[in-house]
Amino acid sequence: MSHASAPGPGAAPEPAGDPRAERVGSAVRAWQRALADLGGRNTLLWYRDLPLGTLDLTTAHPGGVSMLLAGRRTHLSDLVREPVALEEARRRARAVHAKALELKEERGIPAGFIAVGMATWSPPRAPRRPASPVLLRPCVLRPTGAAQDDFELDLSAEVAFNPVLRDYLRSEQGLRLDADELAEQASAGGKFDPYPVYAALSRACAHVPDFTVTPRLVLATFSATKSPMVADPTEQGEVLAHHDVVAALAGDASALAAVRMPVPDPSPDPDPEREHLVLDADSSQQAAIDAVRAGAHLVIQGPPGTGKSQTIANLVAALAADGRSTLLVAEKRAAIDAVLGRLTTVGLGDLVLDAYDGAVNRRSMAAQLADGLGGTSAPEPSTKGDASVGVLRDRRQRLVEHVAALHRTREPWGVSAHDVQEAMVGLASRTPAPLCSVRLRPPVIDELPRQRVVELGRRLRDAVGLGAWTGEGADPWFGARILTSEDATQALELTTRLSATGLPAAAERLDAIMADSHVPAATCARDWVSAFETMAKVRETLEVFRPEVFDVPLTEPIAATGTAAWRQAHGIQMGWLTRWKVKQQTKRLLRPGRPPAHLHEELVAASEQRSDWFRLVGGGGRPEISADLDEGLDLLDEVATELEWLAGRLAPTAGGSDLLDLPLADLRARLAALADRPDRLAVLPQVTGTLDELRAAGLGEVVADLASRGVPAELVPAEVDHVWWASVIPENSRRNPRYGGHEGPALRRAADK
Repeated sequence: MSHASAPGPGAAPEPAGDPRAERVGSAVRAWQRALADLGGRNTLLWYRDLPLGTLDLTTAHPGGVSMLLAGRRTHLSDLVREPVALEEARRRARAVHAKALELKEERGIPAGFIAVGMATWSPPRAPRRPASPVLLRPCVLRPTGAAQDDFELDLSAEVAFNPVLRDYLRSEQGLRLDADELAEQASAGGKFDPYPVYAALSRACAHVPDFTVTPRLVLATFSATKSPMVADPTEQGEVLAHHDVVAALAGDASALAAVRMPVPDPSPDPDPEREHLVLDADSSQQAAIDAVRAGAHLVIQGPPGTGKSQTIANLVAALAADGRSTLLVAEKRAAIDAVLGRLTTVGLGDLVLDAYDGAVNRRSMAAQLADGLGGTSAPEPSTKGDASVGVLRDRRQRLVEHVAALHRTREPWGVSAHDVQEAMVGLASRTPAPLCSVRLRPPVIDELPRQRVVELGRRLRDAVGLGAWTGEGADPWFGARILTSEDATQALELTTRLSATGLPAAAERLDAIMADSHVPAATCARDWVSAFETMAKVRETLEVFRPEVFDVPLTEPIAATGTAAWRQAHGIQMGWLTRWKVKQQTKRLLRPGRPPAHLHEELVAASEQRSDWFRLVGGGGRPEISADLDEGLDLLDEVATELEWLAGRLAPTAGGSDLLDLPLADLRARLAALADRPDRLAVLPQVTGTLDELRAAGLGEVVADLASRGVPAELVPAEVDHVWWASVIPENSRRNPRYGGHEGPALRRAADK
């Protein structure tokens, strides 16, 4: 033990006239003050009993204390045996255990100790006397059950002299104590006895005002990390001044310029001989590792889940292969454990010296060093030569080519195969996932680049938001060609009037006129059109011929009045005399007055009307045309015109445009269904243009599918995207043989090896 005096606290000497050293020294002193204030009171120098966070075992049962100090696991109930005192001890033990566990898991600080002996003295101008533990022995508290009704105390054989007390006596009192020698005196006789340490320390500190050592045993959480952090910058002052990064942090301009080394561009295909990755790494992680190995000073930000521990493990291995060392410091112990676990998994755990409890557990540090040095040996020379590197390069080339094919942008879509895969995975993970099974084929898919389909998806979403379709039942107006508000108004007026009174009234009147002519009632509007056309033509025929023209066949009169060319074309031979006789008979069928200019054509028309009439009334007989035929024709023209106007606009709908052929009951029901949805009719002028645009782009089937399922507006873009991406997949594979023809198992084997 040495009692020589030491200089007081302060940074390392600063060379006179060295602005950089002065700036670093000033910064170091500021950092030391901040470190001294960090975390509040230092319990290794200013200890005091707490209402909950400390447990005094000084007066514990002697038998239990003997077991504990001998290094045997001891129950709390063996140390405190009086029931009331035991309950209080349990309460304090729970608090100490919780705090020690928190510090270890969150900060990686081993903070559970038993303080043996308490030194006090009277420093000048201090508001109260310090209380500093003399010896520290690591202690682990283990609950014996979930209720924590009892605890097992496991006291380590490691004994350490309080490093904070040592540093204080050196800096404030000029004492250089051999802390290791003092700690060893506690175990010199083969068993733990702190009293020789108390006596030696008291002798060494005889000149310290009111210095005394009180025998005590206190279980609490102590941390020895602050004192070394405060003291270290003082001891390393000259080294810090010459370190560019530290000087740059202190604000030195020349150091700032020196550390601003540009980060080298990452190599797209690193040389396998220079790669020392022990774990998988993507391109961004590889770039970070290469930058550090190149000597760049940088900060790397990595959100959770981006492979920080994996990258650090790769970096440690790569730097070790370069013959360099790595200092790994983390805010939480869990981060260090993650890196250590990865290195251990790949067999590189012996590269690590875990110094997290080195300040109080030097024996553990020594054991780690011995194990690490004992496991080192000279590497065996490779017998494979360049062959293994060649195989590796070949496999890497295959993987690189596949990655290039995976990420190459493909026209005309402007996306890569990787983009397709990423998009499909993202869409499949949505809730709900898009379900449209429509697929686009060339040339449609070739004319839809990515930006165009995104735009169409947004426009369709907006149209659906306006009401292009509804999920509440079928929409009879969906797809109708209603382009203006005037069309919508007219369509609503027609469907409302016709379904309510217009169609029934027209049917009643038209059927009555047909009944006057002995024509059966119509079953659809087409029957009216056919019947009234026939009746109108029959009436025209009866204006030329007598009713008897419907009594006899007109084959011979037509042949007799036809030209020779007509008879020859129809294969009819009829002599002149016969033709004269037949013509004379035919004249008797004409009404009085001027005969028609083209009797042959009139007879042909009369024959057709005779057939049409017989077919209309279901038999023979002379026709009787209603006197109200003109009224019926006008009424039918009005109804038919309105229905044809509606039919032209309803053609794209699910019901189609076949209004005239619908049974009259079904026609009226459809018109009523249309009239009952004015809300759907009102939106058509706003959305029809958009729907037309999508149909023109080849997305008509997509629109129909989404409408049939009533897909809500917010899900429409995802559905359109799903169709587009899923349609690109087969086309990309077909046109990109290197990607489409890849063999997954072979690529996985190459990657694994």
